[in-house]
Amino acid sequence: MAKRLDTNIYEQGTRFIGREKELKELEHLLEGSARLLTILGPGGSGKTRLAREQGLSLGATSQYDGGVWFFDLTEAHDLDDVLAVMGRVLNVPLTAGANSNLDHLIDLIAARGRTLLILDNLEQILTPAISAIRPILEQASDATIIVTSRRRLCLSNETLIELGPLSLPAEVAEASDSEAVQLFLDRARMIRAEPAASPENLERLVQIVELLDGLPLAIELAAARLRALSLSELHSRLFSQIEVLKAGSRDLPARHATVRAVVGWSWEMLTPWEQAAAAQASVFRGGFDIRAAEAVIDLTDYSDSPPLLEVLEVLLDQSILHRRVGSEEGESLRLGMYEIIRAFAADQLRNLDASGVTEDRHAHHYVYEVASNATDLAAGETSELVLRLSLEMANIEAVARRMLARSPRTNEAIERALRAVLAMDVVRSVSGPFVAHRRLLEEAIACSTDEIDPTLRAMALVARSRIEFRNGDLEAMKETVEEGFVVAEAAKSDCLEARFHISKALLLWYEGDKAEAERAYEKARSIAEKAGHLFLVAQSESNLGNILEWDNRIEEAISHHERGVAVARAANARKTEARCLANLGSALRAVGQEDRGLKSFESSLELCRELDDPVLEALVLSYLGIHHHLMGDFERAEQYYEQSLEKGRLCSPASQRRGVQCYLGVLEHERRSFESARFYLKEAARHLIEVGSQPSAAWALGCRSALEADADNHELAASILAEAERLVQEINLSASEALFSLQRCHLDLSLARQKCFQGKWQALASTCTKAKSQLSKVHCQWTIEGADVNQLPEELRFAARLLDRAISEATALLDGLIVAEDGSFFRKTRSKKAVELASKPLQRRLLARLAVARRDEPGQPVSADSLFEAGWPDESIQPEAAANRLHVRIAELRKQGLQGWLNYQEGGWLLASNVTVVPSKRD
Repeated sequence: MAKRLDTNIYEQGTRFIGREKELKELEHLLEGSARLLTILGPGGSGKTRLAREQGLSLGATSQYDGGVWFFDLTEAHDLDDVLAVMGRVLNVPLTAGANSNLDHLIDLIAARGRTLLILDNLEQILTPAISAIRPILEQASDATIIVTSRRRLCLSNETLIELGPLSLPAEVAEASDSEAVQLFLDRARMIRAEPAASPENLERLVQIVELLDGLPLAIELAAARLRALSLSELHSRLFSQIEVLKAGSRDLPARHATVRAVVGWSWEMLTPWEQAAAAQASVFRGGFDIRAAEAVIDLTDYSDSPPLLEVLEVLLDQSILHRRVGSEEGESLRLGMYEIIRAFAADQLRNLDASGVTEDRHAHHYVYEVASNATDLAAGETSELVLRLSLEMANIEAVARRMLARSPRTNEAIERALRAVLAMDVVRSVSGPFVAHRRLLEEAIACSTDEIDPTLRAMALVARSRIEFRNGDLEAMKETVEEGFVVAEAAKSDCLEARFHISKALLLWYEGDKAEAERAYEKARSIAEKAGHLFLVAQSESNLGNILEWDNRIEEAISHHERGVAVARAANARKTEARCLANLGSALRAVGQEDRGLKSFESSLELCRELDDPVLEALVLSYLGIHHHLMGDFERAEQYYEQSLEKGRLCSPASQRRGVQCYLGVLEHERRSFESARFYLKEAARHLIEVGSQPSAAWALGCRSALEADADNHELAASILAEAERLVQEINLSASEALFSLQRCHLDLSLARQKCFQGKWQALASTCTKAKSQLSKVHCQWTIEGADVNQLPEELRFAARLLDRAISEATALLDGLIVAEDGSFFRKTRSKKAVELASKPLQRRLLARLAVARRDEPGQPVSADSLFEAGWPDESIQPEAAANRLHVRIAELRKQGLQGWLNYQEGGWLLASNVTVVPSKRD
């Protein structure tokens, strides 16, 4: 598995010249308390290069254990775009709306330790960027942010570094000390065009850099002209033309006008074919490789043009293009344009190619070549293609948006848009951002007509149904699946028909119609088998096994899972095999074959690691956590749950991660760590609701309700359970009714305990009987005759286990003792008569101290010294006398009815475990 990188900033292809003062200032501020630094300057002043150089320097040290990360926000338009860029760089899936995505990013950044984030080109998205920056700084206390912008952020904690021009020579004799001159000469040497060191040339050189206002980008563009011009010619032409160009840009700030002027002048110096190549290169987003350039850039109209590779080399030498260094060693060379040059080149392309032929070639290359096999990735076996698609997401998304923006839209444009969105779905369906991707998918589907290739529309409907299922939008999914069958039939595609039968089976399962779901899976398997789609056969077999498992036909389920493993293995569908092995492990555990089940889980985990699939690995780790949790090994279960969260935080869908948090919450509930359990369940429910995963959100809320009920927060428990039931009613999820019936019992027990504390113990006894009956009813409903509780589905097993414990504790209370927290009374639960101590302040104080210890530190004895201090505050006597006095009073309390309830244990006195402490106020 590849080692995690601590930075995405790498050496540039050119030397960094000057800015020593600014680098020292940045370093000093970063060593101090500054956490938000804005590098302020006009376009072309070198803000980005300075920030990258500082990041590169710090990334090579151990100062930032959380890493140094660079985010190019040039093409971002809103907060979703900002978060998407950050998510891609940090390899974090964005699976929800902007608020949840931001929360997830902040959690990850905070967990990394000391981290430096460099946000580049913020001026066009200042307001949305600030809405991300402020909470990151507030909640991730070890994070520091460097911003580059043409405008300040105007935040109270912002430290400005205003970037002026490179230092200019005060006089010709000092030219060699000037940063501007040094940069010009360095770039000239790169093309072996360093001017002769004559006094005349030195004077011309000084005048050139002064004319260019010391702006680095303008100097680099001018120096590149020495490839074709002498310094004298450069000086002469530049001096005459830039004044004209500046004069024509009266609406621009002087320095911005300088850069635009030099870009325009540099453009005029290019040959016609070089101009055409640069203009056509402006259609790329996120960089491009040589193969893409050869497919998109067409110079056939220029008979004198050299080979394209030579033209690109010239554009690199002239600083029109720059090298984009890859993040992986050995990655092929990628080229790109600085945004100010790309915008200029795009203007030229509109004049050169008004009909959009270049955009068409760009679209054809990315949807028919780069993404040609994307629609065959349902089994997720072709990892190399997935990586390539991830690299080209910006170009593929640009295709989709351009084609959908065509007016009028042609069928060809719509088909290209659909292909592009489907290629994006391979990556976005796992890593997000989900909301923006769903909007684009919906727009592409809405544009498609009966004249569009039905296969494309059907595949888009498969993608939409998957999103709807994940969001719990089952009614919408039902309509999508129904339409999908019609379109799949028109497409005459067995593969697509099988997929829609799988989607239909999922719907039927969640609606509680297990028999029809089973038939739908069998239909999917039959169609896929005849058509030879083996990965779909394996998927159908294992999914059918899951249905049978819920129907308590465990032996049949195991057979289907085993067939799924065998078919996937034969088809070399290794990820599908890993999933089938995990499902098989759950079924084996359900019939008491824990050792075989564990081996199946471990085989699945080993396969995931071989495939380097962190998403699937996180899922299987959660299965292992559930396995050990059910076996009662809480320590190992917690370890696997935590590993699943750690692995999944970078890649897994939000619903999967939050599901693991639910299991951790249940585990902490069983441990009686109520605060920790409350944190996990509250966070899980909140995020699952935002994501739209209603079935999982309902389960999390139900677990939280049971927790609050056990903590006697019955009003809160009731409101949370009502919200959970409302979610279930919205999606008609009858399979959850059994879960809620058990979780309601916790609430009933909580209310009955309150009555018991008031002397109405019969209410608690009756409620315990009803809860036992409900537990038995669920057990009978969900297990076959004679089966044990191990065959209950996992969520029901946990719910049954928690309720069984709550019933046991309530039953113990019936035979226990109730003590007021202020020591004013105590009584046996089944007795209406209480022993009053309100008129006996000494004994009341002693009992109050014991009651508080029982409530806050159960099982921990109260020392004799602590009890004496509680009974006789501010009184000091000899230890032996104090011990005698305390012994007498304890004996009196025991005689009054605490015999057997108040006992001595090494270290002091304590109330028995079946003593319940209640608030002092009584009705």
